[in-house]
Amino acid sequence: MLPVSAWDWCGGYGLDKIPSPAMNNFEQVLVLGEHKLTNANDAEQQVLKYLWGIKRHQPWRQSAVGFFLGGFEFGVIRGDQSGTEETRFDIRSVDGAIQFIRALYWLSMASNLELGNDPDYTTRTAVCQQKIKGKIETFVGREVATIKCETTTYQMEDILYNGVSIRGRGTRLYAVKDSSGNGMPLVLKDMWFDTGRKLDDIFFHD
Repeated sequence: MLPVSAWDWCGGYGLDKIPSPAMNNFEQVLVLGEHKLTNANDAEQQVLKYLWGIKRHQPWRQSAVGFFLGGFEFGVIRGDQSGTEETRFDIRSVDGAIQFIRALYWLSMASNLELGNDPDYTTRTAVCQQKIKGKIETFVGREVATIKCETTTYQMEDILYNGVSIRGRGTRLYAVKDSSGNGMPLVLKDMWFDTGRKLDDIFFHD
């Protein structure tokens, strides 16, 4: 599932129109799914890889959502740094069919916030070119523009480190500048941590 803006190149969203290939990438995708003809478990494993891809390419997401369909079994997975949770149901049953319709409706109508976007992040369009099979392809993605920490907003210059784990602290380091006026270059560290544990500086000091 892509943002509606992916259809702007062909005159707007419609059933007979396809999204821009340039926007079909991990930086733009909202939700990813997988369909296997027979095995829902195989589809589920593929979706877990998709969630990793979303989290890797969209640092402004607190969580990511995916869905899978295998045989007559449909499932939805949500993942963040604490792990993943999922629900699945048999679409042949009356209750399962109703849940299936509700899930598709929610996936198509959910806001960016409901799909896991962090409200403290803003994003901007990022255009890049890549050589694929000898041909230069243009991709239209997104990147972090600003990050708000309490009352201070920082302008993002670059990502210095991007944690790749689907679970854990998910540490990221950003090269930023204070957008309040002085423009001083800084390093901003973003990570998840267990509120029941001591912070590293306190632990090592003890």
